[in-house]
Amino acid sequence: MQKVAIIYVDFDNTLYCHDKVLTSRFPVDLDKLTPKYLDKDLINKLYKIKENNAKRNIKTYIALLSTSATDRLFREQIDLINQNYENLLDLYFHADNQNYKIAKMLEFNNRAIDNIINTLLIDDSLYVIDMARDAGYDAVTPGYFNKQYKILY
Repeated sequence: MQKVAIIYVDFDNTLYCHDKVLTSRFPVDLDKLTPKYLDKDLINKLYKIKENNAKRNIKTYIALLSTSATDRLFREQIDLINQNYENLLDLYFHADNQNYKIAKMLEFNNRAIDNIINTLLIDDSLYVIDMARDAGYDAVTPGYFNKQYKILY
């Protein structure tokens, strides 16, 4: 059976750098979501990990894990990524707030896929990273991921 890795990635200030666009994070103006503020380094590294793992017969799923304020904004986030980076995202999860992100990960990992050899969360919230680590997952900030992280199997 094929081995599986899952990388959950937050949107706000992880895949998309609001601090370059807005003086405050909320409310997010949908008209300001633009490809130029997507974190290209992080996205390219995710593509590279998928490619390298595929060569080693490890299926890697990239999952958007967002706490967007509205369903419309969640759809806008998905569309922005999919229209600019083909075949990057495999799965999409919306959590009502930061406290539910790990519950979404646990729920999916426990019921959906066998043979998971690694789960990683990339998130700008240290609170969420601590919860993920407490649940037994690898978790890093986007800055750490971009500069130093290597998934080892």
